[in-house]
Parts: sequence; structure tokens; C-alpha cells
Amino acid sequence: MATVCLNKEACQSSGVSLGEALLLLAIHNEVDLAKAEDLLVQKGFITATRDELFKVTGWRITRTGSQILEDVLHESSKSMTKTKAERKKEYAGFLALAERLKAVFPEGKKRGTTQQWSEGPILIAKRLDKFFEKYGKDKDGNRWTDDQIVDAAKRYVQSFNGEYQFMRVLKYFLWKEDTRNGVAEPSSDLYNYLTNIDQQDEDNDNWRDSVR
Repeated sequence: MATVCLNKEACQSSGVSLGEALLLLAIHNEVDLAKAEDLLVQKGFITATRDELFKVTGWRITRTGSQILEDVLHESSKSMTKTKAERKKEYAGFLALAERLKAVFPEGKKRGTTQQWSEGPILIAKRLDKFFEKYGKDKDGNRWTDDQIVDAAKRYVQSFNGEYQFMRVLKYFLWKEDTRNGVAEPSSDLYNYLTNIDQQDEDNDNWRDSVR
């Protein structure tokens, strides 16, 4: 299967917009656009936008749809730089690390929420994959080791002294993305604990303000 790479500049140089190029690509691949639209709605990936009379005026992507799109783009970009065997080996490593991290965090749901302290290893492995893409190396360019990551997680959990109500669940400990004024702002408590290993529990009172 071919990997498709598009950017606005390349489209403009050919006299089409990114939207037009995407539509051309869909038509070229004989995509049933009406069927695809219906399926995206059923799956909860897009939802209708409506005017004051509740007439459908267009579509917007949902949070779930945005996550799926990010996953597809991420996996597609990796396929351009790594072989299938390399990706399989790397993913197996992420799964093993996910199991070690799950053992560090509490079991069950976070009190007062519907969130699990730790999702399944597959989801955590995907989260680790993106963590390494965003924050995977120290200031000297060295990749973080599994032992360093597990140690950081242990120090994070221990810093709460059993008072877990203000602690982030595992997936958000790895990294979290908030949108402020229309701008996505990623953050990672794991990265902070990796880079501040000599400053454990510094400003411990402030973690109440950092958890949302």
C-alpha cells in the first residue's frame, strides 16, 4: 500500500488547494464519499454543525476523530522511516514497558471519576510511542531507557504519599494536550520527572494546580 504525503506548498505549486488535492485523492481511490461520511458519523469521528434553525451547515471533527486522525498520520509517517520489522520490534518494547508502568500505578478507577488509573497495555504502548516522538531524548540526545522511565513513574506516584486524588492517571502522566485560545499545548509530567531527577518533590504543593 502506498504512503501518501501532502503539504500545502506542494499543492499550491500545482495550482490546487490542500482540500482539492484530498478530494482528488479520494476520487482517484474510488471512495464512496456519502458512505464514508455516514460511517464517520456512526463511529463518532465527526458531528454536524448547525445554524440557529438547526440546519446542518457542515461538519466538525470530534475529539475521538482527532485522535484517530493523529494516530493514522503518526503511523503513516513512521512507515516512511522504519521497516515493518523495526516497527514491530519497537512496539513490542513499548508493550513490555507499558506492563511495567501499569504495575506502578494504582488499580481500578480514580476516585470520583470514570477514568482508569491505567488503561490497557495497547493504549499505553501507543501513548509511549508518541511520548518518545515528542520527548524521547535527554538534553544530550540520548534516548530515555525503560529503567529511567519506570523510576520516574515510581518517584511521581510516591510523591503523593497515598493521597492520589490530585495525581494524574497513567496516560496523562505520560503526556497530555490541552487547548488554550485555540492552540494545542502538550505537557508531560513524565518528562518533567526525567529531567528533574535531582529535584524530587520540588514545589510539591503546586501539583494541585497542574492537575485538571
